[in-house]
Amino acid sequence: MKPLLIILMIIVTSFGAFAQEQETRTVDEAQIEKETRAIRNFSKLKVSKGINVTLIKGDEPSAEINIVNAPLSDVIIENDQNELTIKMRTRIYQDVSVQVYLTYQDIREITLGSGSSVDNQEVLQGKVLILNAGLDSVIDLKLDVTSVEADVSAARITLEGYAKSLEAKATTGGKLQGQNFEVDKAYVTANTGGIVTVKATKLLDAKAGTGGTIEYLGEPEKMNTKETFGGKVVKI
Repeated sequence: MKPLLIILMIIVTSFGAFAQEQETRTVDEAQIEKETRAIRNFSKLKVSKGINVTLIKGDEPSAEINIVNAPLSDVIIENDQNELTIKMRTRIYQDVSVQVYLTYQDIREITLGSGSSVDNQEVLQGKVLILNAGLDSVIDLKLDVTSVEADVSAARITLEGYAKSLEAKATTGGKLQGQNFEVDKAYVTANTGGIVTVKATKLLDAKAGTGGTIEYLGEPEKMNTKETFGGKVVKI
C-alpha cells in the first residue's frame, strides 16, 4: 500500500505543478495593447459597461487606452456637444479588460453604466459636480468642490475631501460612502435598501424610507430627519 500511496502523491503533485505552469503561461501570453487619442474639451463624461477610467488633470485632453483580449478599435470615444462618451463596440467579449487614463481640463458631470468605474489620481477641484452611478458601477473620487449632486442605484460611490453642500440619493441597495468627505450642509435620501454615510458640520437634512439607511458622523449644528416604512437615520 505504501508504494501505491507514494506514486499517487507524485502524480497529484506533478499535476498541480503542471496546472500552475499552465495558468502562469496563460497570464504571460495576455498582451496589453496601448493607444493614446487626442480629444476635444469636454465637461460631461459618460462611461459604458465594463470600462475603467482614471481621471488625470492636465492642459491637453487625451485618452490613453490599455486593453487586453480585444482590439483597440473596439473602444469607441465620441465627443458630442461637450459630452465625452467612452464605450465598447457591441459584441460578446471574454476576459476583456479596458483601462482608460483620461486627461481632462474641467469635469462637471459623470455618468456610469453597468460594471464601469471612475477614480482619480489627484483631487478634483471645481464648483458643481453631478455624479450618476448605475448598476454595479463604482465611483471613487477625491474632491474639493463647492457642491456635489449624487445619485447611486445598485452601485457604489465613495468620496473623500470637502464640499460646501451635498445632495445625495441612494436607492435599490446603492451605497454612498462619505465618512471621509466633510460637507457643511447635506441633503440626503435613502430608499429601498440604499445606504448613505455622511459627515455634515452645519446642517443634515435626512430622509430614510422603505428600508433605506442614513448614517451620519459628527455633531451637525442643525438636523432635520424623517423615517418612514422601515427607514432609519442613525449616528455612527
